[in-house]
This record gives sequence, structure tokens and C-alpha cells, in this order.
Amino acid sequence: ALSHLCLAGAAKLTHRAVQGLAASAHGLVDLCLASIPLLSDEALHALAADGACPRLRWLCIAGAYNVSEAGVHALRFAKPRVRMYYHHYADFPHGRVQSIPPPAAPPPRAREAAS
Repeated sequence: ALSHLCLAGAAKLTHRAVQGLAASAHGLVDLCLASIPLLSDEALHALAADGACPRLRWLCIAGAYNVSEAGVHALRFAKPRVRMYYHHYADFPHGRVQSIPPPAAPPPRAREAAS
């Protein structure tokens, strides 16, 4: 089974490709989606879905500037064991590994879907 995958710099990769990957790569442990300009929150929502990449422990989205804090929050809430590396030059000029505890409340999108 595929356990490590690096798609860094895949300029045409979108959330649809990540959705397919999330649904089928059940053995994936490490995933690098760095420097993918079209990557969006939808990709993180796909990875956060029930049953998606259950073994995932490491995700790199450095340079994926269309991913927002809300997308990161959604994945952190759904999969607290996943360590993420991401940065935005304005906030973290040298990047950082996020190892903060998962949020206590579901992200806004999850609350809206539940109502």
C-alpha cells in the first residue's frame, strides 16, 4: 500500500485530485502537498472526512496559499493526530510545525452541516 507521497509543486493539482486520493489511499501516512497554488480548503475537508486516509500522520501544505486557517482548523479538529507543516510568509517567515492541540469546538462548516 502507498504510505508516502510527495506531490509538491504539482501546479495543476486541485481539491478534486485530493478527494480521490483521500477516498482510496487508506495506507497513506505522509503526504506532501507543498507549493500547490490551486490547493484549497476543499482538499483539507476531503482529508478530514470520515474514513479518509485513516493512517495519515504528517501533512505538508507549505506554500498552499489558498488554504485558509478555517481549512487547517477543520482538519485539526477531525484528525488531531496529524502533524501539519504550513506557513504564510507574512506570519511565519521560516515555517513551523503545527502541534497545537485540536480545537474544542468543531469548525464553522461542520456546525452548519450538523444543523
